[in-house]
Amino acid sequence: MDFIFYILIPKKIFVYIISQIWTFLEGHLWTFLKDYLKNFFFQSFGYIISYKSKIDSLHNELDKIRNIRDNIWSNAEAAEIRTGSQVKREVLRWKANVDRFVKEAEETIKEEEEYQRRRRSNYSHVNVWSTYQLGKRAEKAITRARQLKNMQPDFDNLTDDLLPVRFVKVQNPDTVGMDNVIKKLERCVKDDTVSIIGIHGMGGVGKTALLRRLNNHLQSIEDIDIIIFIELSTKDSNSMVEELQNSLGSRLKLTWQQDMTERDKEAEIRHVLSNTKFVLLLDNLWEPFRFQQVGIPTATESQPNFNSKIIFTTRMKDVCSRMGAENTIQVKCLKENDAWNLFRRKAWVDRFNPNAEVVDQARVLAKKCGGLPVALITLAQVMGHKKHFREWMYAVSIMNDARLLHSDMAKYVFEPLKLSYDCLPEDNNLRECAVYLSLSKEKHKFGNKDLRNYLISEVEFEHLSQAEDGTVYRIGQLTEASLVERADDNEFFEIHPMARAMTLWVKRNCGEEEDKWLVRYGDERVDAPPVDKWRVAEVISLGEKVDAHPEAPDCPLLSFLNLSLNRIPDDFFRRMPILKFLKLQHYQIRRFPPGIDNLLQLQYLDLSGTSIESLPLELRALTKLKCLVLASMTNLTHIPDEVISNLQQLWCLDMYNSYSGWRVQPIEEEGVRFEELERLPRLKVLGITVGTIAAIERLRQSARLAASTQCLQVKGCPGMTEFDLLSVNFRKMHNLLQVILHKMNELRAVRLGGEAAAAAAESPAPYKLEYLHLSRLPRAEIICRTSMRLEGLRSLRIEDCGTIERLIKLEGEVGNDCETIILFPNLKVIVLGQLPRLRSLAPSDRRKLAFPSLETIEVEACLNLRKLELVAPKLKAVKCKLSWWQQLEWNSIADANANYHLLIRSPN
Repeated sequence: MDFIFYILIPKKIFVYIISQIWTFLEGHLWTFLKDYLKNFFFQSFGYIISYKSKIDSLHNELDKIRNIRDNIWSNAEAAEIRTGSQVKREVLRWKANVDRFVKEAEETIKEEEEYQRRRRSNYSHVNVWSTYQLGKRAEKAITRARQLKNMQPDFDNLTDDLLPVRFVKVQNPDTVGMDNVIKKLERCVKDDTVSIIGIHGMGGVGKTALLRRLNNHLQSIEDIDIIIFIELSTKDSNSMVEELQNSLGSRLKLTWQQDMTERDKEAEIRHVLSNTKFVLLLDNLWEPFRFQQVGIPTATESQPNFNSKIIFTTRMKDVCSRMGAENTIQVKCLKENDAWNLFRRKAWVDRFNPNAEVVDQARVLAKKCGGLPVALITLAQVMGHKKHFREWMYAVSIMNDARLLHSDMAKYVFEPLKLSYDCLPEDNNLRECAVYLSLSKEKHKFGNKDLRNYLISEVEFEHLSQAEDGTVYRIGQLTEASLVERADDNEFFEIHPMARAMTLWVKRNCGEEEDKWLVRYGDERVDAPPVDKWRVAEVISLGEKVDAHPEAPDCPLLSFLNLSLNRIPDDFFRRMPILKFLKLQHYQIRRFPPGIDNLLQLQYLDLSGTSIESLPLELRALTKLKCLVLASMTNLTHIPDEVISNLQQLWCLDMYNSYSGWRVQPIEEEGVRFEELERLPRLKVLGITVGTIAAIERLRQSARLAASTQCLQVKGCPGMTEFDLLSVNFRKMHNLLQVILHKMNELRAVRLGGEAAAAAAESPAPYKLEYLHLSRLPRAEIICRTSMRLEGLRSLRIEDCGTIERLIKLEGEVGNDCETIILFPNLKVIVLGQLPRLRSLAPSDRRKLAFPSLETIEVEACLNLRKLELVAPKLKAVKCKLSWWQQLEWNSIADANANYHLLIRSPN
């Protein structure tokens, strides 16, 4: 190998190369070592000699970087609170680096202070190594501080708008009289077991105000990541999903690609919300939708510890259940005092109108709003500048007629309420039902029977059950739509005054054609509309204080007429060719005028409560009549032959507490033949008064009439000594709802399930009886078997029965003398009047009656009744004279009724 090398490179050349390399290394290596050693010793001695000045410089830099950090962070927090945005991640990282530097710098300074303390305490010399380390660390910290200052964020760009805004404040509205509702809602928000909350109520009642106030309140709850308030603008469920996704995407700062599908958006929304504790507030929900379709996670499909909330408002109560609301809250109209305070404050009544007469009219006007906040506020703003008494009187008269007082009422009250009306289905007469209810006096209470009778004249039902169920369904739908309100513990219902005014406004072509629907009700007596308005009217409904009706009005378009007249001119009905609905309600009417046979299209005729003594023969011309109401016509004594039987389309005939002179036997000379009733092929609803035993027998033997009987009054009945309501003789009356036994001087026993019923091979039919009224039965007492119960009875009224000493007399099973007996499990009202010998409500001294559903007892002229031995856990009111109440033996009810809250009402 060496031989080859020497051959390739001559020796002199090799020596020369080596020498040059050595010379190069010798010069540069020494320079390198010299410079390195020089820098090393210079820097090291510099750390040692000048460490104190470096520590001082570090103090200054530390103060500067702290101030910069604090200023930037305070500005960032202010921007976050002001705009709801979040601090940028770069700012958070810079602050974290500064915090870390400050901590390290403070440790260096603290070590230097400790080093100086040790020197002073030990009188020691300088520790070269310590000063070297401290100076070196201080130098590095100063350099780092300067770097961080150069990297500080821009003060105008501290927050990131691309991150979701946690909270957006909305206008905080006035929520008068809603404190209890707000507290209930706040409890629901804090309840971890509730995730979906539904708020329902009629339009303008304050649901949006409530939700807005809640939105602003939730800002203070720190553990909520994001609060989202969305006010929906569409009613269509399909469009609603798109609107919700777009609103949520914007609120969550999600960027949609142009070709993204609904499912893609749903996935992104779900991804964000599933990892977030959110509160979603949805206002103005009309139709239910599926949360999954939008991308909103719920407790049913996520982890058990799901604690987000979904809260929505709707006018439709059923939307709450269909959306799976675990808790529902109804926002009701304001109570009278709250409504008056709101109206008075908004109208400045006390400041601008100190006149007592004006204040009185203002109170009346406020009541017309029915406690609806939007109506109160709007009307107050309209009337606030009115100072004259007559201006307020005029406003009251306009509101009585449900006419448009001001365009603001249409814009802010009627148009929003009209949305509820428009959402009613068109195929089941719901809108017509709302219109019919609007034609009566404000705050008029309706029973199910009132609406059913109207529907019978408008809808073709095949069976009674269809009419009954259809009525209940429609009332429920109107209630769900917040147009109708239940009253008197669900026994009756009424249309809200503003819903009534809105409905009439709609039928008047949104106020453009006031004369088409003439509706006049009020407390002041006024003249009837002039003749020319009758000529164009389609509907007329006038109260009892409307005078001077035209003698023979020309009404070619009139289809609905509701009047309260004390005198009807002879030619009054001559020119009403298409009239379908006629209601005459004044009790002073004693004679039905001629001309009724002109109303050939009439389908509904109501004469109830009038003093008419005889029906006209012309009535038989009304062959299209479906509903004839002659109830409570106590003066009616004559009906011509062949009048009733000629009404072949009659579906409902109500003669309850009215005519009773039915002729059963051929030998009888007076009265309408009973067979005329049997010749009505379509009759499904019958209210009847009978006065003889033969008529009762004929009625119960007729299968079709017995099944149609809903209301039965037995009056007089000479020779009847016992009436057994639950006996097998009455099995066919399985639709019986009301019974009155009146002026039966020979009756000794009213049996509710006597020996005959108990011994019968077949048990009595399941009676629906709801109302039982016993009056002027001087010898009768009530006898029950303990095994027989009237499950449906809701009201029991006993008056002027002179021999009754105990409310109920028991027979049959003896049982335990100390037992409590339930005979009427659903009875809600007991009325006792003019019972001079009544001394106890218990069947014996050791037995008590229990009324699980009883809410009210009314007592009048029962002077010997000193004890109330009963068990009634739901009792709310005892209506009586105060003198009677004070003479009660309190100990008699203390044991049985220890938990009762009694409301005493004295008519004195």
